[in-house]
Amino acid sequence: MCERCGPPVRRRDAVAALATGLTFAAFGGVAGAAPRRYAAGLGPALPTMSAIASDVSVARIAPRVWVHTTLSTIASEIVPANGLLVERERDAVLVDTGWEPRQTSALLAWSAARGKPVVAALVTHFHADRIGGIAALDAVSIPISANPLTIGLAMEHGYDAPDPLVGVDAGPQRFAEIGEAFFPGAGHTRDNLTLALADRTILFGGCLIRSIAAPTLGNVEDAVLADWDASLRALQLRYRSATIVVPGHGKIGGDPIGHTLNLLAASGHGV
Repeated sequence: MCERCGPPVRRRDAVAALATGLTFAAFGGVAGAAPRRYAAGLGPALPTMSAIASDVSVARIAPRVWVHTTLSTIASEIVPANGLLVERERDAVLVDTGWEPRQTSALLAWSAARGKPVVAALVTHFHADRIGGIAALDAVSIPISANPLTIGLAMEHGYDAPDPLVGVDAGPQRFAEIGEAFFPGAGHTRDNLTLALADRTILFGGCLIRSIAAPTLGNVEDAVLADWDASLRALQLRYRSATIVVPGHGKIGGDPIGHTLNLLAASGHGV
């Protein structure tokens, strides 16, 4: 699973201009208490984010586009996971659920309070940090889409199946009027999807892409290392105009695709 995911929960430099909120340092912590330690190379998506629950934080990265970060504590370390919430004229679309249903519910409530109820969701692969909150979406009948390759993998790992985004395993597909879902090939997992928003300046790479501070490729238990380099290069070529690239874990900034290619080369799996 991504980083060191816990047991599954069953289903049913553009960055400088980003908006700020409450400091993430207080997120999930207690005033005066020793801070918990992040897993190596990981941290918040942005230096300052607004906490909407003890382990859920958001920050605006562009008009109508928010990054959300949810936390899980694994082996006494904090593992943050990033996703998106993209607002449309009257509603919003969620990209990845966070680790568990309670976190997803917090995101749904926060968006609804802003007058943008979530009406659709995309999960980018079958690991807990992407799909772990799917039961909260099911409970309020929000449709959840995924790579057709994700369906069986999700069920094998204890989740009910999301709906297939038909055709995305064979070519790019428009999703929910917000952008283009693209499966560049296997890498972190066999099913990892990406999402480029409408003007292609924002790319959500999910766990196919490592944050520039990540010292390793992370958890490669389900990785297809032989394909990862080629998949990244296909992604890089298609979305070369992207100025904000959001990794699945850790901070936004720099050239995370290039960094991931370097990590692959250092591990003997690059070109």
